[in-house]
Amino acid sequence: MLHLLRIDNLKISLFAALALMAPLTSGVEAAPWRTISLGGYYKNLFTASESFNGASFTSDLNRLRLDFDVKVTEALDIKVIYDNEAILGSVLDTVEFRTLRGTEPDTFFDLDTTSLDREDIFWRQSLYRAYLTFSRGALTLRAGRQRVALGTGRLWNPEDLLNPVSPLALERDERTGVDAVSMELAIGPVAGLNLTYAPGRAWNREVLFARAGGNLSGYDLSVLFGSFRADKVLGVDFSGYIGSSGFRGESTYT
Repeated sequence: MLHLLRIDNLKISLFAALALMAPLTSGVEAAPWRTISLGGYYKNLFTASESFNGASFTSDLNRLRLDFDVKVTEALDIKVIYDNEAILGSVLDTVEFRTLRGTEPDTFFDLDTTSLDREDIFWRQSLYRAYLTFSRGALTLRAGRQRVALGTGRLWNPEDLLNPVSPLALERDERTGVDAVSMELAIGPVAGLNLTYAPGRAWNREVLFARAGGNLSGYDLSVLFGSFRADKVLGVDFSGYIGSSGFRGESTYT
């Protein structure tokens, strides 16, 4: 059994120091939408735990994340989140960590670069998010490394097959993302259709699905059908209220 103890989780927001909104043109009135914004944070996460063979270890994660948003035109946006991570501690000498760092990513593109891999430090750089968004009227197209969130569940998400959360994850808000092309079409104020395709490194790792949603008598309902890495999946989810209490759920048939 793996025992995890979070000793320190210090997150220093640097948005106030790094936030920048500047026009990319001298004619502000002619193109007020042309902007670039820069934000980010530094996080230190120190953990003390035990490996599966019972040996104690420490891990000191240091992450500098920079967040770039560029609005090129009224319809085109660019999003890039760049990570610099350094890991220190005796965790570098565990079998689990050596196995993990030698595993290839499940994404189509390998956007990680290892800068240092020594006994006392493991330093890598990666693109956490990198995608283009084109919006015109009711249509939105997005291509690149993105987060494709599925389902409405809070404790468990059987529909979220692209990035399931590990029960052992300390940073539950960190999702690897998927290299995909997605299209969203708004149909009225509360209904819409989503089509997503994510190529895989092998034929049995491709993802292609359609998801349609709307609102019926105050309940948000959606139906999902597609192929998830060689599995055919049908999913249904809903969310709404009974009185003042939230009521939501989802299920899948594979």
